[in-house]
Amino acid sequence: MRIIPGILFFLISFIVFTSCQKEIEGSLPAETQNDSTDLLKVIVLDTNLAPGQDTAFIVHYTYDHQKRMASEEFTEVDYTTNTYYTFYYRYFYNNSDTLPFRVLIKYNFSTDSMVTYLTYNNGFIVKDSTVEFVSGTVSTIWKKVFSTVTANKYLLKETEYDASGDVYRHIDSTIYTRSVIAGNLSSGLDSTWQGDILSPLSLSEVNSFQFTHDNNINPLNKAILWYWGNYDSFDDAVSPNSNGVNNLLTANYSITYPSSSSENYHFSYSYNSSGYPSIGRASGTDGNKVLFLYTKL
Repeated sequence: MRIIPGILFFLISFIVFTSCQKEIEGSLPAETQNDSTDLLKVIVLDTNLAPGQDTAFIVHYTYDHQKRMASEEFTEVDYTTNTYYTFYYRYFYNNSDTLPFRVLIKYNFSTDSMVTYLTYNNGFIVKDSTVEFVSGTVSTIWKKVFSTVTANKYLLKETEYDASGDVYRHIDSTIYTRSVIAGNLSSGLDSTWQGDILSPLSLSEVNSFQFTHDNNINPLNKAILWYWGNYDSFDDAVSPNSNGVNNLLTANYSITYPSSSSENYHFSYSYNSSGYPSIGRASGTDGNKVLFLYTKL
């Protein structure tokens, strides 16, 4: 891991925009293995801190009777105030569908909430509509719409609407390319434009990435909900390194506009007898050790 007079223009713009796009096409990679092993918890540790105070965050997974993801609980720990911040993701399905159509997000530290509605094509998310509620009242509406520009080039259009003030905050567009090798996201290039309802879009950032992977099963693969063209995964903020059927080994992120910078990360793993990672280690100053706990469904 977001209706009202002013919303009329928002809906008209959406209809005009989508009517001009090419037909969406594509397919998801097959899973490496379809067994009964599923994640129970992911614990991220900062080994620079003292034992007992080194947990950065914990993700806890639950499943329904059809072995579908029912919920994710993401808990971040602040040891300076001894406070636990938990984000609850609840997934809802239509009948026997394997992909959720709605996601409810709540928090242990606030009465606010968010609900996201997901629309798919060939297993990819092609529309993501999110409504934020503050004190039970609609506050902000986000909409993401994905389409194909040319072969291996895609367009994401994002709109943010402030319902409380009946105004648009901004409209963003990203043209992106993605390369997927053997079910793993290997590279990508994003060019992002930002603006608002009164101003034309202007180029704000150009960035790219390159990934490499091992040959072992990535337990996070079963939890991935891909956006169109493998742009990103819906729960990327919750499930770290969820970008393919195998586990991430190296990651390079580069920004070439408006200024130049780059970051490199390296990952290593210890595996259990089934070939799943039990411990992951990453370069960096925080969150540099990950524990994977499993359950059999």
